[in-house]
Amino acid sequence: MDKNLLPKTLSLFLEEIYNDFPVLKKHHDYNFYYLYFDYPETNQYLFCLIHDFLYNSKFAEELNETMNNKCGFYNFTNSTIINYNDFISIENNIRNLVDELKKTDNTVLFYPVW
Repeated sequence: MDKNLLPKTLSLFLEEIYNDFPVLKKHHDYNFYYLYFDYPETNQYLFCLIHDFLYNSKFAEELNETMNNKCGFYNFTNSTIINYNDFISIENNIRNLVDELKKTDNTVLFYPVW
C-alpha cells in the first residue's frame, strides 16, 4: 500500500517501527493490520501478525515491547504482535464491529497495511 494513502499517524508510527526493525519492511512473515473507529471515542490499533514459528522469539518480544512503548506517542489505543490463531479468533469480532458501525454515522476502518 502506498504510504501516502495511509493516515499520517499510522505512517509515522510505521516509519519509526521500520527504523528500529528494518527487516520488517515488506517481509512476508510480518503483516501489519490497522483498525480505526470513532465510537464511542477515537481508537486506533496496530496489529503485527507474526507466524507461529516466530511468535515466541526474542525478536518478537523486542518488537512487541517497542510497539507497546511507542503507540501512545502516535495516539494509538494499543499496538501489539499477534499470532495467526489469535488473529483469526478476533478477526470475526472486528469484522462484526465494522459491520455494525457502517450502519451508523461513525467511521470504521480495518485493513492490512500491505
